[in-house]
Amino acid sequence: MDSDTMPAGREMDALVAERVMGLAWDESRCRVCGWPLATDVMQSSAGCYPGNCSLRPRPARNADEPAHYSTDIAAAWLVVKRMCSFIGVDDDLWGRFVDEMNTAHDYAISDFLSHASPLIICRCALAAFRTAT
Repeated sequence: MDSDTMPAGREMDALVAERVMGLAWDESRCRVCGWPLATDVMQSSAGCYPGNCSLRPRPARNADEPAHYSTDIAAAWLVVKRMCSFIGVDDDLWGRFVDEMNTAHDYAISDFLSHASPLIICRCALAAFRTAT
């Protein structure tokens, strides 16, 4: 599915985490709590092993689960902050982000930063990275 038409949700959040935020999960860590995995079941008395987290109660959000970038404005601002980090480093990438806001979504930068929804922020950032590759 194209990110320009993808609805807000977990699939969009995972795409943003990977492509925009540059996040990748370290497979040597527990996907639930984030602690290092024991190398075998015999060592797991004080921790987790693949397929079994020792943390109780389980956290509300798994450690490997991306933030809710496309539905939570606070998480979407992390995307804006990430895009701003390219100013002076990769001005072409920042420019594509701004161009996407201006053309595809008819926002001036000042309007965008005060009125854009989390979904629009994510779509603009993904479009900027898509153009970069």
